[in-house]
Amino acid sequence: MLPSREWKRGRFNQAWYPGETVIAGIGQGAWVITPIQLGQAVSIIAARGVRYPPHLLRAVQEGINTDPQPAPLAAPAPSIIHNAANWTAVEQGMIGVVNTPSGTAHGMGDGFPYVIAGKTGTAERFSRTDEEWTSIGSSPIQRHQVLFECFTPADDARIAVAVALEAGRSGAHDAAPIARAILDAWARYDDAPREVTLK
Repeated sequence: MLPSREWKRGRFNQAWYPGETVIAGIGQGAWVITPIQLGQAVSIIAARGVRYPPHLLRAVQEGINTDPQPAPLAAPAPSIIHNAANWTAVEQGMIGVVNTPSGTAHGMGDGFPYVIAGKTGTAERFSRTDEEWTSIGSSPIQRHQVLFECFTPADDARIAVAVALEAGRSGAHDAAPIARAILDAWARYDDAPREVTLK
């Protein structure tokens, strides 16, 4: 669900403020998204704006003694990027998240054969026990909703990953290691490992 003026008016009977446009534009605020939508979103960024429709069926088999046949894939849509500089800014930001000392997931890509571009996310939850709202992030189970999404190789992506956790401390602390484990498993079967340098 994409937050909008119409949604807020219908849900809360309240006006939409300019600041809400800004936070909605960076994926914050009242977003509701499924993991497959999140994965597709990062794959669109990885593919430089080209949308490949998601699919869950790889092949079909007519009978026990027949060879599996690849399921037909829907054609990709044209790129949605109208200004290449905008995409480059997003790409460089995502590369920085993993590969610069100030990146929120810095070190997540250490030792990996490709440059990883990623984005962390932490939806902080709050609890109300009386008139005060208090963060429950310091509780033992750290009940924030956290995520990490990434793609690699950053210069010519072949895989995109999205990890969303219902409970965690932060996207970098809890979701990024899971994404790295997925990438490590994928890299073991990648047929053309090569080093990629940062731009």
